[in-house]
Amino acid sequence: MNAKSEYLRSPRGFRWWLIRVVMVTVAIIVAAVACLLVVGASAKSELIESNPAPGRLVDVGGYKMHINCMGEARQLC
Repeated sequence: MNAKSEYLRSPRGFRWWLIRVVMVTVAIIVAAVACLLVVGASAKSELIESNPAPGRLVDVGGYKMHINCMGEARQLC
């Protein structure tokens, strides 16, 4: 019996290693996605805080809208 056939028939043969490699790969992908979601949420909250919506927030029929009056026309807001 050669070493290769002995390796494939051992309790930790090819199938065991294949399952381990797939599990580790999936775990790395899940961890990377989780990190990207956390970083993305953090960046989004910082962006919202540093760039507020322009104008004034007014209630229009139960909905809130930002009104930004600009120019030299008569005052509408």
